[in-house]
Amino acid sequence: MYQNQNPWLQFTVDPKNGMFSIAPRAEGFPAVQNATMVIHGWDTTQHFEYPLSLDPDALQTHRVGLLTSLTREQISIRPRARWDGLDCEVIFSLVKDLPCLMWKVNMYNRGSQPVWLDRIDLLTLPTKDRASTLKIGCAPEQIGFFVNGWQSWSFTGLTTQHSPQMNSHLGFLQNPMVLDAGQHQAGRHTSVADMYAILLDRSTEQGCLFGFLSQKEQFGHIAFDQWKEPSVHMWVDADGVRLDAGMTLTTDWAMYMLTSGCDSECIAPYLDLVAKENRVHVQPSVPTGWCSWYQYYQNISAETIRKNLHALTAHKEDLPLQIVQIDDGYQKEVGDWLSFRSGFSDGMKSVAREIREDGFTPGIWLAPFIVHRKSDLFHDHPEWILRKRNGNPVNAGFVWNSLGTALDLTQSDAMQYVRDVIHTAVQDWGFPYLKLDFLYAAALKGSYKDETKTRAQVLREALGAIRETAGKRTYLVGCGLPLGSALGIMDAMRIGPDVSSSWKPKYFNIAFPFKNEPSMPCASNSLRNILTRANLHGRWWVNDPDCVLVREQSELTLAEVQTLSTVIAMSGGSLIFSDDLTALSEERLQMAAGLLPPIHERMVVVDWLQERYPASLRLDMAGETGEWYVLANINWGDRECICSLSVDDFKIPAGFYWISNFWTKQIHRNHVPTSLGEFTIPAHGCVLLAVREVKENCIQYIGSDLHFTQGQEVKKETVKRSGRARFMLDAGRKATGTIFLSIPARSATLESSGDIDSFYWTADGIYFLKVDVDPTVEIEIKTK
Repeated sequence: MYQNQNPWLQFTVDPKNGMFSIAPRAEGFPAVQNATMVIHGWDTTQHFEYPLSLDPDALQTHRVGLLTSLTREQISIRPRARWDGLDCEVIFSLVKDLPCLMWKVNMYNRGSQPVWLDRIDLLTLPTKDRASTLKIGCAPEQIGFFVNGWQSWSFTGLTTQHSPQMNSHLGFLQNPMVLDAGQHQAGRHTSVADMYAILLDRSTEQGCLFGFLSQKEQFGHIAFDQWKEPSVHMWVDADGVRLDAGMTLTTDWAMYMLTSGCDSECIAPYLDLVAKENRVHVQPSVPTGWCSWYQYYQNISAETIRKNLHALTAHKEDLPLQIVQIDDGYQKEVGDWLSFRSGFSDGMKSVAREIREDGFTPGIWLAPFIVHRKSDLFHDHPEWILRKRNGNPVNAGFVWNSLGTALDLTQSDAMQYVRDVIHTAVQDWGFPYLKLDFLYAAALKGSYKDETKTRAQVLREALGAIRETAGKRTYLVGCGLPLGSALGIMDAMRIGPDVSSSWKPKYFNIAFPFKNEPSMPCASNSLRNILTRANLHGRWWVNDPDCVLVREQSELTLAEVQTLSTVIAMSGGSLIFSDDLTALSEERLQMAAGLLPPIHERMVVVDWLQERYPASLRLDMAGETGEWYVLANINWGDRECICSLSVDDFKIPAGFYWISNFWTKQIHRNHVPTSLGEFTIPAHGCVLLAVREVKENCIQYIGSDLHFTQGQEVKKETVKRSGRARFMLDAGRKATGTIFLSIPARSATLESSGDIDSFYWTADGIYFLKVDVDPTVEIEIKTK
């Protein structure tokens, strides 16, 4: 019996059956018992299943550094038998500094004939008569299994015994877009994740993560079966790749890691390891801007862009944005990127020049891997199209009212066309910001010209070619893209479905058949994934939560607009607006402006592993006014609710706090240290609170309507016990708004470097002070 351990885990290989087990050294965590690995494939004569029965006598041990930051002991074990020339080596690495075990399989074809590999099971049952690979000590109703979806739009969230995984019912119209071809659709009693998943006992908040450090070689999946007799299965898709004589194929690292807690930071060590493995460099700034899509969709022209550009220029002081991004609708057809519709008769170079001359960064949307069947590209270059074995084009899903298809990017001419499009957009037209969409199309199941590459390798190499062609200084935003493939290449990454101007999915204004579709465009689907992937921001890339819509001319209620604005702003990700700026009311312009400038912090989703639709959000803020919390609570229900919020709902210490509600401008202080108060929240609405510990007997800044954080606008604060205070405000824009102060005296005087419109006392020592900030204002207050 081979055994190894670190402070958290014990890893064993049983010489009798060649299986491995992973046992937590503390009680209450899920354990893996008697698991095995199997290679599925075929040779020139037959299909085979090759179980990797591990032989501890054929074991080698050595210590290595993991990206120079972690110490791990690594062992290599060869199976007892070889399948007709296919030689395998299994590498296990037990990390000494973290509660995790990693493993991978290296395969060598030492025979004289090719071998085709279909799937590699990295954790599975050794026989079909055994019920489980898991030992988990809680009732089925307490088990939670968090699934990460394949690409940007795929459902991501918690599944339980009574809340199964949300799947599309649209079959071939939707599934090619949101389900990996090797993942298959989950049944009612099975949850399937891509790249990583978390299994936990929700009553104790103890669990484990099953996942992969990268998806450079294959797409990796995790399935959880049967809640009453639970079992986990991990595998990677080899896609029928041909392994020629003398060639090697390796898997990405698989991982088992212990987790504790239910908030979105409980898997931080895993996310950080993935970032190191993929050499991620996160951009320090967050994009802000305007996008044409959600107001105009494909009905755009150069004049449409110009009209909104003029509005942006007029509002540059009070709505300072960086990017003007032209979305879908300029090109002749999807695939014909270098030919334009009549509304862009002068091409894209002149539009980009106008944007740049007005002081903004030009951005453009491209979908370089997907092809519309009506495009010239489809008809002129049939040899570039990815096809099934029967010769028909692959199905990329129902998009643009048609079944789309894709390029075979192992065809050198097709890949060169993509390079030419990217080079033209960046170098000739002058767009340093590219939003790249429908990128999953490069990894559809098909008959690739190069049969020696997996779909994951094809996609990764194509993305690398785009980055190389665009250059390091071009800002790349990925969308409709498998998450693992984007790591280390994309600067920003869409992490949810399209937002749209309705709360629930609709198609041509028809709602009923689509109301439970988890990946169709709508605000609720978008918000769900913004929350369930919030922890990726600042670690893997800048999260792109999609656009903020603030206009009144949409189906979204005011409460829904406030929820969308709150979550996107608190996410810390890209802040892109998509309304007709010339038609926005002053009230909605101010709503948008209150989200600027964006923050860099990453919010904590407190109930991340407790609810499918998380509701409790927290930002831990620090600045000139000291430390404070920005808290939000969402009412996902279809009716108004009255809820009592406590400090436990947000995992903050009990204490006496000032609580300022950003959307209602209502302020109170709690008198019970565990309670934050009672709030009325509209259907699909939220509360957005600034919560500060009460400071007795001194002037205190407690909030404002200048910025949603109610504190980031304070650039300097000096408070003296003598009853004097000085504040310097800078909202990052020209603004008029109200600040809220606690002044322990009924009479106070003030001096200001700017205009003061009003200064009045309300109750509980709270003063409202209306100020003009242009670009800064200094205020001094003295009590009598």
